[in-house]
Amino acid sequence: IRQGARIIALSEEERDYYLARFPRCGHLVEVLANPIEKQTWVPPVSPPAPARLLTLARLDWCKHVEALISALALLPPAVECDIVGPDCGAAAALHDQARLMPRTIRFHGAVRGAEKERFFEHASIVVVSSKAEGLSTVALEALARGIPVVASDVAARGLPAEGVYRYH
Repeated sequence: IRQGARIIALSEEERDYYLARFPRCGHLVEVLANPIEKQTWVPPVSPPAPARLLTLARLDWCKHVEALISALALLPPAVECDIVGPDCGAAAALHDQARLMPRTIRFHGAVRGAEKERFFEHASIVVVSSKAEGLSTVALEALARGIPVVASDVAARGLPAEGVYRYH
């Protein structure tokens, strides 16, 4: 970092983090504000029924998809969930956990392009449960499509307040 020309922060909060972490590099920190403006988020007029959650993430323990599966136990049985992403070591345990749930949880591998678009089209809410996230591209993609996002405090960092529901 000390050799870099700039450190780009997407928010004042992120800038403060870099300044605290690398105090001698303060002159390199530049804030480029989040490009999504408050007015651009428009919630869907009527969410698809039944409610359908979507998470797009590597199936890795740092993404905390197991927390999403546990939370599904608290929701009405009509809530469905698509879990999309490549196996990075946690898929077998997540499948086992989901089998214990009396609901529709569908696992899909890695997707891109038109296939990824179809998942967004059918989603009522996108969930980002990671506890180690920079700026969540998946959340930004969802918000750009008018899909609300439920995200951990960490994953919500740098995202606009509108349309993002945070949890600790």
